[in-house]
Amino acid sequence: MPTRVGAGTYTLTMSLAVIAYALATRYASETLVVDHVLSRAGLHYWVATFGTMVGVMFWPLSASRMRDLNFPGWTVNILAFPLIAVIILPLLCFLSGPRWTNDYGDPPARSSILKVFCACTFFAFAVLLTYSALFAYHRADYLLSIGAL
Repeated sequence: MPTRVGAGTYTLTMSLAVIAYALATRYASETLVVDHVLSRAGLHYWVATFGTMVGVMFWPLSASRMRDLNFPGWTVNILAFPLIAVIILPLLCFLSGPRWTNDYGDPPARSSILKVFCACTFFAFAVLLTYSALFAYHRADYLLSIGAL
């Protein structure tokens, strides 16, 4: 039987994955580009490849989260559309699933207050770090496009 993943576990795991992606993007943008290890095309390839790897690894967890909300796992495919994903992902993080057995099994264990606190803290940190990584990426892309690096 497919498993269910609660909101606390999902938010904590997603936040840690986003933090890893943002740190890798900043590293590529601020270190590898400046050291002339990556060209402009190499930077785009690095960011796209690492982002795809994070997305592919995160896909099964998102399907389990959808099952916790009593939706079939295949409905996670709607996250492939970015405008829809922007709306759905926060719901997956903070919407509680039913506390009873649904079509996909028994409910996951309730998250402890420490897990909820860590999940919310890491989520806020992930949002801020993502903004910083996006800025570094666009700055490096711009400097490479004008030939300043």
